[in-house]
Amino acid sequence: PRRPALILAALAGLLSAWLWAARPDLARGPLLDLQTFLSTPQIWIWWLLAQLSGLIAWPLAARMLPGLPMAGYPMAKLLGLLLVAWLAWVLAICGIMPFGLPLVLIAALLVAAAAWLPPRARPRKMGVSPGILAYELLFLGGLFVGAWIRWHGAVGPAITGTEKPMEIAIINAMLRYDRFPPLDPWLAGFSLNYYYMGYVIVAGLALLSGAPSAVAFNLGFALVIALTIVGVAYAAHALVALSTDPAGRRPGRSAKVGVALLSLLTCLVLGSQFSALQLIVGSPLVRALDAGQLVEAIAQRLSGADVIRLSRPVLPSWDGPSFTTITPEIGHSFDWFMSSRTIYDDVALPDGGLERRYAINEFPAFTFYLGDLHTHVLALPVDLLALAAALAFVASPRQGFAQLTLAGIVIGCLYCVNTWHAPTYSLLAAAALALAARRLPPARRWPGYLTALATLAAATLLTALPFLLTFRPPAGRTGGGTLGLAPSHTQLHSFLIIYGLSLTLALTLLRTGQPGRIAGRSVNMLLVLLFCAIPLGALIGFPLLFLLPLAILLATRAWDQSASLGESLVAVVASVGYLILLVPELVYARDYMEGTMSRLNTIYKFYYQAWLLLGVVAAYAAWAGLRRSSRGWRTWLWAPPAALLLAGALVYPVSLLIWATPWRSAERSLDGLAFLARERPTELAAARWMAEHVAPADVVLTGFCYGCDNEQASRAAAISGVQTLLGWMEDHELSWRSGSPAQLAEIAARERDIPAIYAARDMAAARALLDRYRVRYVYLGPVERRLYGESAAAFARALPVAFRQGDITIYRAP
Repeated sequence: PRRPALILAALAGLLSAWLWAARPDLARGPLLDLQTFLSTPQIWIWWLLAQLSGLIAWPLAARMLPGLPMAGYPMAKLLGLLLVAWLAWVLAICGIMPFGLPLVLIAALLVAAAAWLPPRARPRKMGVSPGILAYELLFLGGLFVGAWIRWHGAVGPAITGTEKPMEIAIINAMLRYDRFPPLDPWLAGFSLNYYYMGYVIVAGLALLSGAPSAVAFNLGFALVIALTIVGVAYAAHALVALSTDPAGRRPGRSAKVGVALLSLLTCLVLGSQFSALQLIVGSPLVRALDAGQLVEAIAQRLSGADVIRLSRPVLPSWDGPSFTTITPEIGHSFDWFMSSRTIYDDVALPDGGLERRYAINEFPAFTFYLGDLHTHVLALPVDLLALAAALAFVASPRQGFAQLTLAGIVIGCLYCVNTWHAPTYSLLAAAALALAARRLPPARRWPGYLTALATLAAATLLTALPFLLTFRPPAGRTGGGTLGLAPSHTQLHSFLIIYGLSLTLALTLLRTGQPGRIAGRSVNMLLVLLFCAIPLGALIGFPLLFLLPLAILLATRAWDQSASLGESLVAVVASVGYLILLVPELVYARDYMEGTMSRLNTIYKFYYQAWLLLGVVAAYAAWAGLRRSSRGWRTWLWAPPAALLLAGALVYPVSLLIWATPWRSAERSLDGLAFLARERPTELAAARWMAEHVAPADVVLTGFCYGCDNEQASRAAAISGVQTLLGWMEDHELSWRSGSPAQLAEIAARERDIPAIYAARDMAAARALLDRYRVRYVYLGPVERRLYGESAAAFARALPVAFRQGDITIYRAP
């Protein structure tokens, strides 16, 4: 049982020695990072707020997670933060109180009262055990890891690049406007049409701590990392704790610790096999090759070829034109970004040609380095809380009303944090309730299951109802429904590049014991179908067809009465994981990407969820496989390929530390706008002036450009929170509004009218449009002059100047 921990300790020691020899600066730097971390008061304030949240919610965690280790204590912090944010959101969205510091405090007091006032609210074990201390140290270490990643990630602590402007815009809108949904800084007069519940937690903590939004962004990121680390370790810990060997013995402490650490590796540290292939071939272009071309490239490179010559041309793609040769790069060039773009679909062009276009398939190691506080990142700890709730259903087959209600609240909140994740964890919860019902007497089995399922569904629906009533799904803009049939399918080699390691380990779960009520003949038939589905899928152009019989086989393993609770649970988690990977092979959400790369967003959302689930499964399966047959032939069947794939997956995090070139330099600071104070102080000063002096109802006119530097054009609204006529349109406003033809028409009108206002030569020509949009201030800066010429907003010269500094002037409109 100690083998996983020993293996991990050996790997960590070897990695540390290698890094010390290769990059001695990386060995000295963490000491300065730790000193900065320990001496920053704002970090400790957020740590204290998290501790208080855990304290007030521990009795509720104990009711939601009965039968799990330590009465659910490690998940209490997240549960408390989630319940306080949800209650404050409900009270604000119903108009009972405006969102602000008093409301957050009242919500916290109400959660504490609900947790501690009822009789028998006190958890059974209140003593400070070694396990509780270990998780407290893990949480504190997670905070340090989160801060370290933001300091040394792709852009350092700066709030710039990719989705960060959108995320700070949402946080600022919540802090500026006391209503929900918050007003949209990039589309004046309209509420935000996005799943924003996760940002309510960050905004609430910003109010409680007094941290400005630019600091709260980075502290929120560090907190999410810490909660995710604790959640992953706890889920793996709980699975092992619920397992027994054939003699009925439970695993020891070393096994729980080892699998928890291994799950952190498989879920949060490892990457895909793309990085290893990139180093072997010597070029990131390997990502666009099909299976045959990939084999050719590897074979030529291993034979020592200086130039790789492909027998067939690679289709043109978003990455560049068609090519037939690859020249390996000299030295260690590492493309860390495109490692998350390894699934390609061949899309038909209007001229009849084909273009190979990538879909997004992120994994947490990439996401953390990128540093976005996006909704799929905010959902990670909530996913793990929902997973723990499902585990608790099986650990305690007689679910109480409080347990089901709290689990329903968590899943309902998950719908509001990231809508794509809620169906997955609803399915997992329903499957876990079915496993729990199996242990009830036959007469009570189905009635008990249906009652529990109805209670869970009602709690989920009621929790998410305010969001459902105020949110319009952005899919289905072209008519014909919100879902379309998948126009193409993922190639097998692309799937194995991403999920080869977890698939190899998950296959070890198919061991059958006493089949119980599942006939052995049926299981054998499913095994035959599994192996036949691979060539059949290749023949009919559906390479991932085998995922369906694999998911069914795993479900039968979960239902096998000879399996322990832990084995049943990990099998059902794996089954759900492979089912959701099958979704993008069947349908896609008809969003704004339809026709360009229809499956891009659907693959992105489901593959990211599956990585977390299958990472936990892989850690458990590795331990269970070694535990069952440490010297048997089965170990030699799966252990060598698993070890090889593990080495390939380790290339990504190691390469990040040694060879990755970040977009911006590192900085030990929590201020996400410090870069702007150095590079564009006048822009930051103007934004801060607007945040302080522009009334919440006022509208500011700023320049807008489609397809140019959207971040710079939309940054003033993002970092001030004020309402502007139109901000970042592609991938944001067009995406959020694509389910509403009227709002799309409004965007088109503003896209036409904004240049007309700036081009007006006198007030009479501009007045009608300014009045139409209720513009109170006209912003004139470098972006506006670049877009509309030096004579832009000539009419505004006669208006009073509200702010002027450097090359930025803000006029007050009549």
